[in-house]
Amino acid sequence: MFKRNNVKKSSGLLYWIAWLVVVSAIGLELAAPDKLATIAPASIGNDQGFAYTLRLRSDSAMPLFVLAPGDDLEAPHRSLLELFEDGRPLREAHARHEEIRAIGRGRYSHWHNILLFSSSDGTAPPAGTRIYSYRVPQSIAPWLQGLAILCTVFILFRSRRRVFAALVSPELNRLLVLLSIATALTVTALTTHSMWGAWQLIDLQPDSSVYLAPAATALFSGEWSHRARPFVYPAIAFVAIWSGGTLDHLIALHIGAYLLGAPLIYAIVLMPGQLVARPLDHSRPAFHRSISHLIAATAVVVYFSLSALYLASVFYVAPEIFSSIAALTALWLSLKLMLDRELKPGNLVACALGTGLCAAAIVGMKPALLALAGLSLLLAGWGLWQQRTRLQPVMLIVTCGAMIALPAAVAVGDRYLAHQYHDVSARLFGPTTVFCNNADIISQALETPSSRARQLLGDTAARDVAQFLKDVQEDESWPILGFNGDRCMYTFAVRRIALERRYFGPTSDDVVRTYRQLLIASIADAPGLYARRVVRQFKRFLLDRSAGDCYRHDQHAWLPGTFAPDLPLVQRLVEERGSAIRGHTLPHPFPLDTLCNDLAKRMTTAHTTLVALALIGAMLCFFRRRTMPRLLMTLARAALISVAFWLSTAPIVALVHTFDIERYITVTFPLYVVMLASTLCFSLTLFVYGLTRAVDWGARSTAGMAAIPQATVGATADIVIGAQTSVTVCGARRGMMGRISNTRESMQIRY
Repeated sequence: MFKRNNVKKSSGLLYWIAWLVVVSAIGLELAAPDKLATIAPASIGNDQGFAYTLRLRSDSAMPLFVLAPGDDLEAPHRSLLELFEDGRPLREAHARHEEIRAIGRGRYSHWHNILLFSSSDGTAPPAGTRIYSYRVPQSIAPWLQGLAILCTVFILFRSRRRVFAALVSPELNRLLVLLSIATALTVTALTTHSMWGAWQLIDLQPDSSVYLAPAATALFSGEWSHRARPFVYPAIAFVAIWSGGTLDHLIALHIGAYLLGAPLIYAIVLMPGQLVARPLDHSRPAFHRSISHLIAATAVVVYFSLSALYLASVFYVAPEIFSSIAALTALWLSLKLMLDRELKPGNLVACALGTGLCAAAIVGMKPALLALAGLSLLLAGWGLWQQRTRLQPVMLIVTCGAMIALPAAVAVGDRYLAHQYHDVSARLFGPTTVFCNNADIISQALETPSSRARQLLGDTAARDVAQFLKDVQEDESWPILGFNGDRCMYTFAVRRIALERRYFGPTSDDVVRTYRQLLIASIADAPGLYARRVVRQFKRFLLDRSAGDCYRHDQHAWLPGTFAPDLPLVQRLVEERGSAIRGHTLPHPFPLDTLCNDLAKRMTTAHTTLVALALIGAMLCFFRRRTMPRLLMTLARAALISVAFWLSTAPIVALVHTFDIERYITVTFPLYVVMLASTLCFSLTLFVYGLTRAVDWGARSTAGMAAIPQATVGATADIVIGAQTSVTVCGARRGMMGRISNTRESMQIRY
């Protein structure tokens, strides 16, 4: 008893010591000071060209802290070092070393423990004409982090019953739900406040003269000239400008669509957990419901705090913002049809037709997202088929037909208008873009003997076109393609048109047909090259999401006159509609710079691993469908569908453009946030489920081990009692048979 009390007291002492270690580690991490240092000119060394070097200390002056590490090959954007020139921060961090040496202009790189940097004006830093300083964040030492984690595990293990009771308590669940909703509303309100009225500060964009002004002045009036844009978005532009009277109303509509993304993301992330917890009434579903709200609120915060490129596109008069909203709505409707088994027949039809409308909007505003529109229709049809018992066969067929007819009508109508108004540029723009942005694939196919692409054009035409495409690729300014496709589209337009007329056909339809056949033949000749293109672009798209993309408003300053319109048609529109054109700097959004940078770096290092683990877990769930609980299966479906929506943009976008273009990042960013939130929710639930199963298995094993000694004691007692009885009976028999002869006694004993 005395020993048990001592063990209990020691355990309680360790418990409070562990709490002290955890609280101290958290306090030190939050209060970790940044290291500020001024660079002595004598410590700066020469490198090459405009580059200079400085060797930094890898350890901190304080023993409990370590400096943030520099970049390396595995994490090229990991460094948090900020370099200042005369007190002003230099913006070009994580620059390539070749660019620092050849170009300079304030580029720098913190590589391992070496700082390679350049001055903003080409002066030599060792001369001391400018003062250079840097700031590096610090964090607690790794040994202290590990100790805090071990102490946290010990605390949770010792107080596991109280922790579980607190987690599933109704009070905490209600608090989490209210906190999540309040957070999402607050962030949305701050964003709205920072952007309200900002559209009056933005000049017209160059694209306005291409498709916006003609759409507003001559839509459906015999002067169709929508160029690269299908008629859906010019129709929206026409209605917004005609009803409001100024171009500002269209930009206000963009901002409204951008803000609409927040409740859509919240609803999409929240839906799976709510569908699972809805028919149940005990404590654990309430816990899952509150966690779903918490993750949904986190997704909204990420959506607004990391959408610098997205925010800039709000002020860019283009259809990307509407395409992303249509994609989010299509994802929500698809999840509804796939997961909700309690929809009424009318709601099923409404969700299916809504998906068709979203697909039509995507096709009508962003043809490059054709794969995403097709996936929406496929999932909606699959959801209807799974719930076909709720609909009559005629209603099911009519609904599916109408759902498919909506995007088809948009495509047919757009094609008809283009032919009706002889809009050759609209028919040629897409195929020409695909041809130019795949110059490397097509030129390699044309130079390969007996290839299908070479047979299509002939030897002479193949040689001339291949030489033209090789000249296009001489400019290596684009990091993903390796060349600038706009050189083919615009710079060498006269030479390209001459090749079209000479080898591709006399009419625009012949040119379009030749472009398409040439691309299909080139990909068929070398499918691996196209697959590597997709993987390379998507890898770049994943790894380039760093803190440098947060709040790039200083780089995208909307200065007076920068985007001033100069075409007479736009000027006439401004005069007629009275649009107030003023140029000012873009207002800075709500102050979440620290959160933005921190979240961006966390996501850069975690999203690939998170998505991979979620996909592996989802596939394992489907292989063991009968043994998995309903919650896991529903979340697995939601994670797979959200990942598929995000990935579906890759194959076609890889043909028509690159992922380093802000427009496509703009469209896919909301889907990217939803995908991360869905995979995070599923991964956490899968981890908790596995942990619960492990604890249950450990409890059963412990109970089994405890039962073994009891069974052994019982069996031993039975053996002892049986042995005593046998001895007593044997002694009595020997006494009774004492007078028997030795022969019979020996026989009895043997018997």
